[in-house]
Amino acid sequence: MPFFSLECWPYFLGRWHYLAAVLDLHTWRVVGCAMSDKPDGELAMKALEMAYQQRGCPSGVLFHLTKAANMEAGHFGNDCGAIV
Repeated sequence: MPFFSLECWPYFLGRWHYLAAVLDLHTWRVVGCAMSDKPDGELAMKALEMAYQQRGCPSGVLFHLTKAANMEAGHFGNDCGAIV
């Protein structure tokens, strides 16, 4: 089961940086990640798509999203349904 985390990185080169990481809860390995200057749904989808591809496009995937306040919930949920 993947686990999604969004972290804020320090102010660097005049802007904030955000890291989205997808962890496999069985192995505790990072299976997908992405960086951006905005913590939005696009950042989350890039990390989830990478994880999905890294795991061979499995079916019946479950995931847990943390710090989701900045994600456009409706669009994000629809996009997640499109890749799994």
